[in-house]
Amino acid sequence: MKENSKAGLSGSNRNFIVGIVFIALLIFGPIELCGLFIRIAYLIAIPLLCWIILKYFGKKWNLDNLSNDRLNRALLAFIAGAILIFSIMSPTPKGGLSIAKVILGVIIAYFPFGAAIVGREDRNRLL
Repeated sequence: MKENSKAGLSGSNRNFIVGIVFIALLIFGPIELCGLFIRIAYLIAIPLLCWIILKYFGKKWNLDNLSNDRLNRALLAFIAGAILIFSIMSPTPKGGLSIAKVILGVIIAYFPFGAAIVGREDRNRLL
């Protein structure tokens, strides 16, 4: 494939978006309201539906390889920012700001933020 050929949404970006949806449902979904069967059903059905929709409509999007790389970097930067914000905004037992939690959030957010800055081809330099 040429560097700037039109390809639509790449398979790695599609899988990455579906993974984000799955993790969000796993973390923020109801646990005891619906029961285990319903929880497992929507943890399978919603990401599968999302994957099918992205597979169908992703081919029609006007994205080249550079746009797919930029989309991947934007998603990684969003994840890094969300980790930092959640580490600062999450409550502590005493009601104050836990410095250890913020430092841990910065360390965890380093990896998606670094991957967003470096790019897909040079991610081995992060470790």
